[in-house]
Amino acid sequence: MGRTDWPLPEPPEPDPDNLEGALTAIADAALRRALDPSMVRLGQIAIAHASRFPEIARQVHGAGFWPRRQLVGDLLHRHAATGAIVLDDDPDILAEHFLGMVSGAPARLASFGIVRDADEQERHTRAAVRLFLRSLAPGR
Repeated sequence: MGRTDWPLPEPPEPDPDNLEGALTAIADAALRRALDPSMVRLGQIAIAHASRFPEIARQVHGAGFWPRRQLVGDLLHRHAATGAIVLDDDPDILAEHFLGMVSGAPARLASFGIVRDADEQERHTRAAVRLFLRSLAPGR
């Protein structure tokens, strides 16, 4: 679970100067991992046995999540320092909400066998990125 090349290799880090592009790239990578059939199945197993093995459930949840949360939090700090965005909340909390929108919700649906087609999923992802960025816009 801790391997960065399983179930898919991690892509290179996105350009930190382009916030929308970086968030979109992070969202796409998180989604690819979350919807990989082996990750969906692992999540189903972890949920089914979470009450007996809570540590395994925590490990499955954190696999790939925490590094992405840190990456998003760092991006938010960087862009807030330039005045490009306004942070009213802890960047780590905002990063967690962002990842929940772009990959957590689709992963949950996938655990029930519901997977959007590629075009529909892309529309959902782009809408989530735009919504997140609007929430951080100065003077909103």
